[in-house]
Amino acid sequence: MTCLDFARDDELVDYSGYSKIVENEKQTLLKGIRPTDTWRYRPNERGNFMCLHTREELDFSRVNDDFCDCVVDGSDEPGTSACQNGRFYCDTQNTGFPGT
Repeated sequence: MTCLDFARDDELVDYSGYSKIVENEKQTLLKGIRPTDTWRYRPNERGNFMCLHTREELDFSRVNDDFCDCVVDGSDEPGTSACQNGRFYCDTQNTGFPGT
């Protein structure tokens, strides 16, 4: 079974903007996902990712591979700039700064 989780507070490694994917004791970091969206990036029962809006199924290795496969929403590239409409989550983002 594959799951996503975040680093514990007592770990010294900075995982800003990253989620850990743990599968068969192998750990991979997946960047650009908000903590509230980690459940959306769990591989399905076939080990694949599903685009968030179109539900197109992709091999999970295509997530953050710097090629936009989910062209409608860019959800397969949360940590890259491959999609024109992509978004990147950073845990240090601040919404209090006015635009210039």
